[in-house]
Amino acid sequence: MIAKKYWTGMLIAVFVLYAIGTYGLRYLVILPSFSALEEADAGKDVSRVIDAINREAYHVGQQASDWSAWDDTYQFVQDGNEAYIVSNLARESLEESVGIHLLYICDRDGRVVWGEVFDASRGGKLNLREFPADTLGKDHFLLQHSSPVSEYTGILLTEAGPMLISSRPVVPTSGDGPARGSLIMGRFLGETLLRSLKQQTQIDFGIMPFDLAMGGPNMESILSRLLRERFVIEEIGPDLLRAYGMIVDLKGRPALLVTANLPREIMAKGREASKFASLSVLATAIALVVVGSILVMMVVNLLLDGRDKRRSKAWAPREIMVLALVAMAGGTLSLGAFITVRGMEEDRMRTTFQERATERCLLLQNRINHYLAELKALQRLFDASADVSRENFRNFVTPVLDEHPDILAFEWVPRVFAVDRAAHEQSIREEGRPDYRLTERNPDGTLVRAGWREVYYPVAYVEPLAGNEAILGYAPGSTLPGRLAAIERARDTGQLAATPAFPLARGAEQEVGFFVFAPVYRHFSPLRTIEQRHGDLVGFAQGVFRVGSLFETAIADSQAGGIDLSLFDRTDPRQEQLLHFHASRTRSRKTDAPTEPAVKEESVLSHSIAIELCGRQWTVVCTPSPKFLDEHRQWQSSLVLAVSLLFTAWLVSYLVGNRRRAAHTEAVVEERTAELQRSEARFRRIFESIQDIYVEVSLSEGRIVEISPSIEILSGYKREEMIGKLTTELYARPEEREALLRELMTKGYVSDYELTLVDKGGETKVCSYMAKIILNQAGQPSRIVGTIRDISERKQTEASVFRMMEESQRAREQAEQSEFALRINREQLLDTLNEQERFNRLMLDREGRVLELKQEVNTLLVELGRQKTYETAGDGQ
Repeated sequence: MIAKKYWTGMLIAVFVLYAIGTYGLRYLVILPSFSALEEADAGKDVSRVIDAINREAYHVGQQASDWSAWDDTYQFVQDGNEAYIVSNLARESLEESVGIHLLYICDRDGRVVWGEVFDASRGGKLNLREFPADTLGKDHFLLQHSSPVSEYTGILLTEAGPMLISSRPVVPTSGDGPARGSLIMGRFLGETLLRSLKQQTQIDFGIMPFDLAMGGPNMESILSRLLRERFVIEEIGPDLLRAYGMIVDLKGRPALLVTANLPREIMAKGREASKFASLSVLATAIALVVVGSILVMMVVNLLLDGRDKRRSKAWAPREIMVLALVAMAGGTLSLGAFITVRGMEEDRMRTTFQERATERCLLLQNRINHYLAELKALQRLFDASADVSRENFRNFVTPVLDEHPDILAFEWVPRVFAVDRAAHEQSIREEGRPDYRLTERNPDGTLVRAGWREVYYPVAYVEPLAGNEAILGYAPGSTLPGRLAAIERARDTGQLAATPAFPLARGAEQEVGFFVFAPVYRHFSPLRTIEQRHGDLVGFAQGVFRVGSLFETAIADSQAGGIDLSLFDRTDPRQEQLLHFHASRTRSRKTDAPTEPAVKEESVLSHSIAIELCGRQWTVVCTPSPKFLDEHRQWQSSLVLAVSLLFTAWLVSYLVGNRRRAAHTEAVVEERTAELQRSEARFRRIFESIQDIYVEVSLSEGRIVEISPSIEILSGYKREEMIGKLTTELYARPEEREALLRELMTKGYVSDYELTLVDKGGETKVCSYMAKIILNQAGQPSRIVGTIRDISERKQTEASVFRMMEESQRAREQAEQSEFALRINREQLLDTLNEQERFNRLMLDREGRVLELKQEVNTLLVELGRQKTYETAGDGQ
């Protein structure tokens, strides 16, 4: 029963330990780490939304910059000419092509030269309290420009909703002052724009004016935290997070509350990982039971030396199983801790890697967006003026090209019908290009005069012109299907369209580039259908870009190294194309550009980000360099595994050693018990055969606790009758007992002490008593142990001797004989007394040794957790 209880308790302890360990791994290690990753990712999502809104404000600022630094606008502020209004300020054109809902042009005194707020989705023209129709006032904060390059760009809350606002000083195209006034552009942050931003960011978010959000439940604490923190994360449910962010207005005051509802995908992965870890630990535990049992047996056999094997019992199956379970639990928990810590290390490395990769991809996307914004500005130049001269074109694009050398060229590509070909060629020749003609390449690559086609798309303007003279008039047809397809897509959609990458024959190393076409249509023409766009197409503003230069320029300022970047065009999965490969600066040698399969095989730690480029699907594949992996490889998991296994080994060794000690103690107990049993057997034989009486008396009560069977000869009482009897019932003279106790307490023993006892029949017997005091474990007197001998005959003999001595005096003649008999009797008596004293002392010494053996056995049994077998003098006395 004890073994069964012990076995059950050990099993329960092991499985409780397993449950606690798995619970700790799940709720104290795995899930908190995934929760931290989730909150960091949610914060990044909110930041992406805010950045996307700020980018839209930046685009409004770019448009305001294009319009404000323009000679025509500069002149309009002065004279308010009608031609400027007709050419540039059509309501539909501002909203559809430029995406502007508000345009105010004011002079230096704040008077509105021209101003209007128009939103077709809200019913047309709007009146805003924040923008009066006649004047804004000289002190209006949007008109306080201190230099020709100052600006105010950001969020402004209006009665019609939040608006992206940008205010710029009106200066000549050259950018020199003085400013004649200010130009204010605005775009409502409405549903249409929000839907577009949701598609860009792939985040379900909403916005709300900060003051309106104050009335919501639990919002006061959230809003107060946002004044101190960048973002706040709130759990809505087990599968949904809500992240909050804040955007300030132009005056730096809280303006918009951004809320993003985010699925808890990371936490779902964390729960799956914790379940997998628990199942893995359980499966490993089951597998290790058998292996652990075998290993424990081997360890036991190695640790037990020959002496221990001879003296120790064989190991019981339950003991081996307990050790196996302990080893299994320690091993599985060690493995689980190792897996968990290794997972956390990999998560940290993956998070760092993804942050760096995302940073670089965002830099590339922003660079592309910036260049496309420059192309759109060129598009608006042609939209705003029906006659853009070559000089105007050059003046407009040259600063941009000087600032961005990775833009290979800007071009103007008009649509020329076959019937207008001659007139077109003549007009260009009259501008100072006498050799101008429409050309194309023949099969061997030579430029030749273009054959007849119904429509041509020649390069009429190009900047920089130096080195590009040969492409003036170049109008390829079906020989460049990618170019023609992009032209047709831009024409039909009214949106920018990019070509597939093509090789650029420039420099020692071949580089690839691509075209982007921005369609230009006739002024004030309706563009709602494809047919209308076909009929009113004028031409295309075209940009020519170097892929490699654009890529390297975009990421040049990034401090995140250790990542190899591969740019692929995956518009057509059947014709996937590697556009550029950027080897990490941390590589010790130059690395050749890999193929897509090589990128996939290089490392499982990879990150792909899609970039939409005017109808082309580009993908940046990021892979870590070897140095990145070396720098971010952690050793904590290995340390945890080593420490855990060492602790498990120590624990198993401790249990084995404890078992050895217990086995040794059991062997000692068995030896002592056997010795005690042998001694008791000898004692019992002596005890039952001796004529003298052995007796043990309780000192506190005076009761007989043990007495030899020979008492029946002396007293007539059987041994069983004497056990428990009070000694006071046996004394003929009670005062003898009091005197005996006083002498025992004083000396601790008595020898040949004469007592007069009463037997069962009432007859008195003279006895010799030899005894000593036995102390308990506390050192206090507990029992009296001694022997009793009947000396009645001896007393009679002594009396006879005395009588004989008296008779000898009366009969001298018998003196010699009497003296001789007396001497013999005296010698016999002395021999008998000496022999009895030696025996009594031997019995007392033996009893002390027996008691010591009993106490030693009881102590060893207590150490083994067992019940005492013997009652000793110190128990209960």
